Amino acid sequence: MSLVIVDSLIAADDEAFAGEQAALATVGLTAVHHGHRLAPLSGFAELRAAVRLDRAAPEELVARYTDGLAGEVLGEEFGAGDVAADAGELLVRSAFDDAVDAIPESIGTVQRTDAGGVLVDTGKDPRRTTLLVLDLLRDFPDTHVTVRGAAGTETHGWWNGRRLVLLSPFGGRWRGSLWPGLMTGIATYAKGASPLPAAARTWITEIAEMGEA
Repeated sequence: MSLVIVDSLIAADDEAFAGEQAALATVGLTAVHHGHRLAPLSGFAELRAAVRLDRAAPEELVARYTDGLAGEVLGEEFGAGDVAADAGELLVRSAFDDAVDAIPESIGTVQRTDAGGVLVDTGKDPRRTTLLVLDLLRDFPDTHVTVRGAAGTETHGWWNGRRLVLLSPFGGRWRGSLWPGLMTGIATYAKGASPLPAAARTWITEIAEMGEA
């Protein structure tokens, strides 16, 4: 129902209803997004791309339409200010943001880094977790994924669909390993179904970066 309402608002083109349109689109987009996270809905990405708010939604209207919506989907404490902030953030999100947020919580605590990479804190094996996250982000080649394990171990990885680079701690420095032609991808290795083959090249480096690989 929310998808139909927001879609209808997008099609409306009447200045007299501009404030109402902005407020309802703001609330509707947020509600659909939160529902989408609980139970994926088809068409959400297309819906978000179609929404264009040319003016800020009037606060009093957002508050009016938000009243009574708190609950399982939006959360018991979710108010008008949260709705406006959430909608504003949704409209500037990228596909990469969505992909990072889609990484299952069971993997660990995931956050984006200032350099555009991904940092994961996990209680699982850092090397295997790095492979899993790189595979989940395969549509974003060479994203720098850093995985920190519970025992203080840390693995860095980059994957571009064929070439894989992993860095692991080595005596206060880093041991780099390169696999240049993994034509079948890394999902099998990420899930532990089979071990990675021997690396084509290894090296020692002082800095945890991909370098010349």
